[in-house]
Amino acid sequence: MYRVFENNGEKCSFNASAFKTVFNDYKKKEKLKRTELEEKIGSFVCVSSSAVHNWVQGENGPDNIDIIIKLAEFFNIKFELLLKNMDAEKKKDNLNNRQLDAIKRIYDEIISFLHEFQNTDGFNSLWYEYYDSGESDPEEKIYEYIDKKLEKVFLAFDKEYFDLHDLAVYNEIENYINNDLYDTFDGKVSYGYRFEADGVNQPTTRDDFLNALKSINSIIEKYCF
Repeated sequence: MYRVFENNGEKCSFNASAFKTVFNDYKKKEKLKRTELEEKIGSFVCVSSSAVHNWVQGENGPDNIDIIIKLAEFFNIKFELLLKNMDAEKKKDNLNNRQLDAIKRIYDEIISFLHEFQNTDGFNSLWYEYYDSGESDPEEKIYEYIDKKLEKVFLAFDKEYFDLHDLAVYNEIENYINNDLYDTFDGKVSYGYRFEADGVNQPTTRDDFLNALKSINSIIEKYCF
């Protein structure tokens, strides 16, 4: 059904599930009809809208990796998010139930962090609480608050060292926490940042949330499903 490509020496295929998620998010954000977005994508990557429709439905995928790269360019995401690592598919069978449970505990803490991030508008809503309480530097207090939330994520991660330390998925999750998760808020809690974010020059809270969510889900899908 899906062609096999090579990326950095690894065998990969089109990730139809990730594509459908990105497609639906974009459609909702831009308030487009499904057919309108299929036509826009088809025009951008030089294929028919019916071909894009089939990709959305999971019936088949792009013929070459260059099209996947163009798709990622259209959605402004890393093209690796639209790829499924075939070699990792072989590795996932090596995970036992105890290891899968350990990964899920880390994942649950990450999801809790991301949803609080989204529900507080990138933690910016805390400005009012700290300002009204007379704090002289609300931004510093927000970072202190975030650090406490991150401690829970790191604690969940560190607790699973015994079962996961020699697995590639553990290293990927660590890189995710130190990079993708930090990128959601780092340098973005100054007063008014989220109000000025336009999704073009500055990512909105929703943009940061979705990018971080897709990144962790791509790791989980790569090794666990």
